[in-house]
Amino acid sequence: MERVCILLRHGMTKGNLEKRYVGAGTDEEILYEERERAVRMREPLAGMLAEGYTVFAGPLKRTVQTAELIAGEKKINLIEKLKETDFGGFENKTYAELCHDGLFRSWIESRGMECPEGTEDRRSLEERSLAGFREALAKAEGDALVVCHGGNIMAVMSGIFGGDFYDYSVPCLDGYIIRFRKDDEGISYGTFDRITERVSA
Repeated sequence: MERVCILLRHGMTKGNLEKRYVGAGTDEEILYEERERAVRMREPLAGMLAEGYTVFAGPLKRTVQTAELIAGEKKINLIEKLKETDFGGFENKTYAELCHDGLFRSWIESRGMECPEGTEDRRSLEERSLAGFREALAKAEGDALVVCHGGNIMAVMSGIFGGDFYDYSVPCLDGYIIRFRKDDEGISYGTFDRITERVSA
């Protein structure tokens, strides 16, 4: 039987609005206006999922808060592996503040593969995010809503469906609708759509 997983990026925070590197080291809430957008998405997103769907979220405030607003009274199951990238010394800074830093330029030019000490490399993010996503689907009793971060989504989508990591970049309160099957042989994946192609927030 085919099931559905909605993989959703959290609502926008102040740091996101200011185009900062908001990663695992910054635990801020979503903006007030984003709360209203999230609530408006509750009904259309629930309409894509079978009754009794399971809700998962990364452990930071912005993912938990978004999940609570969309899921209503449903229990939120936390997945520790679905944190955003640990940006280390780049955390909560803007491109303009960092662009003259040689370590930062090397990190950007390597597309996140070459990192200074204390900064998570992209390969580690990809492995961790995929493990967290698979953990969520393994625990889901039916359909699933997974609220996480932009980095997690790019890692999961490129890891499962191929293509470039950055091809799957999405704005806040957007993401993907993934069709999958779960049986004794494990989890297999079908097709996917962008949320904004089906839902307008």
